[in-house]
Amino acid sequence: MRSVPFSARISEEDAEFLALLQIDGAKTPSDKLRALLAEARRRYADKSEYVEHVQASAEWLAPARRQWLAAEHALQMHSPSVQRVMDWLPETLAFVQHAAGHEAPQVQDLRALEKGVMERVARLCESMLQLAFTPEGMGYQPREVRQQLAAVLQLAHLLQQDISEEGER
Repeated sequence: MRSVPFSARISEEDAEFLALLQIDGAKTPSDKLRALLAEARRRYADKSEYVEHVQASAEWLAPARRQWLAAEHALQMHSPSVQRVMDWLPETLAFVQHAAGHEAPQVQDLRALEKGVMERVARLCESMLQLAFTPEGMGYQPREVRQQLAAVLQLAHLLQQDISEEGER
């Protein structure tokens, strides 16, 4: 692709932001601008491929993930529950973006979206409940996490009772 010279005036605030912005492989303001344009192009391009949505979601969440990992490393802490959510988010976000990408959604599209979202939420809940059985699985605040999971289990128990009663009727 041929390069075209381009010049623009930006505010001091934007120039300072660009100077402080950390983008892998981009050192100069021109490199950073090209990287930002490439990211915007990817974001606005037709994301008809599910894998592209997963990649874009992971890239979008990458700065938060790096910051969290750096903080955990610096403080010598680890939270498997936060890690599982961080792993779960990009694929779930990608699924919603991909499933909601219909121009004129039909009933079956909305049902498929709901089914897929609920499958992903159930997998996350199951994954979190598995952590309750490992001593180090709870992370930073084990008692708090276990209390949250206990509340979810209480609701699940009520739901199971309601479903059983429906079957008896």
